[in-house]
Amino acid sequence: MRKSIYKINAFFLIIATFLVAGCHKPDSIATTSDENEKNEDAVCYDCDYLKQAYADVDDHATQLGEKLQNPYLIDNISRAYQNLHAGSSAPSFSPNSLYVEFQPKNFQELDKLEQLDLDLFDYPLDRRLLTEGDYYVQEGKSVEDLPYYYAVVPSNYSFPSWIAYRVIDNMFIPDNDPTLEVEALRISGNLDEEEEQSFSNSQLTRKKLDEVEVNSAGHSSNSPEACAHFPNGKIVVENVLAGGNSYRGVRQAKVVVRRLFKVERMLTDDNGFFRCSKYFHNKYTVLVKFKNEYARVSRMRPWAIHEQFFPIKINFGRWKNLECGHEFRISNPNVGGTIATSHWCAAIVQMACLSIVKWQKPCTSDFRQKHSPLC
Repeated sequence: MRKSIYKINAFFLIIATFLVAGCHKPDSIATTSDENEKNEDAVCYDCDYLKQAYADVDDHATQLGEKLQNPYLIDNISRAYQNLHAGSSAPSFSPNSLYVEFQPKNFQELDKLEQLDLDLFDYPLDRRLLTEGDYYVQEGKSVEDLPYYYAVVPSNYSFPSWIAYRVIDNMFIPDNDPTLEVEALRISGNLDEEEEQSFSNSQLTRKKLDEVEVNSAGHSSNSPEACAHFPNGKIVVENVLAGGNSYRGVRQAKVVVRRLFKVERMLTDDNGFFRCSKYFHNKYTVLVKFKNEYARVSRMRPWAIHEQFFPIKINFGRWKNLECGHEFRISNPNVGGTIATSHWCAAIVQMACLSIVKWQKPCTSDFRQKHSPLC
């Protein structure tokens, strides 16, 4: 079954690549806007750098800063609680999450690890993230070597027996307790409120959508509080066949939002929208990965064969005060061979695979209930 999926991906990737040659050049590869210039509060610290990096033919490496203290250690969370509730004893916090390192020894183990469908990172999460790139060369390894992979898993996670791993930290990560979390970040030196030097000084323009909804925390999705700390937006891809600078939502793309050890994953809806249900303080990274239950769109480079086991990924930037309904655009770069070309092709392939599902799947009541837009 998986082999047939790869054949579908390769077929449409070839078609998408040919389509690039005859299309107009867009304004940007990441985010664009024509109406929300007045909102100066939303800050992306690496969008300009990413725009330049994705226009190149070469991959760019993840850039890390200094090692950080883990704010979610039990002792730190207990201390934060006591600071907020002076005179009262802290409850007994039990770990709800584990920070772990997986150590695959060969491609067979790596393939099985990817199938566990964890949010895996090839760089340590206890370092300050400046920008997430296409790869990270770990100490003592070369770019061709299999890296170790880092993840945050539930405390009751059942580890497979076929791969070596180590638990680095036991943690308590509050999903939606901003007061406790902010105090834990403060006393561990991770509040990170000060301004910092961006990879580029100017910012990409931004777009705000008019849709108003209420998220799981009870905030209107158009309120500054909701969107600044509960990131939401829309992933769209340029539809060159429609012409006229037309974009459409990318359905069922995997979106991953991360700040330190706090990670949330969701799929875009049928219009390309996503919305976090967890609280993120600031300076969170927004990623999109082209994988769902029907397809995994990958690329293979001979100097890093292990990357073919993972879906193509786009880093849409490290954000503070992301505004409501931010539109993340995947534009047709009008050239072949760049990183941005693979991003656009991956989005087109994903949409094509869902169309194949629509053609091939019988619209039974169970299937219609789960995937009504495909019927």
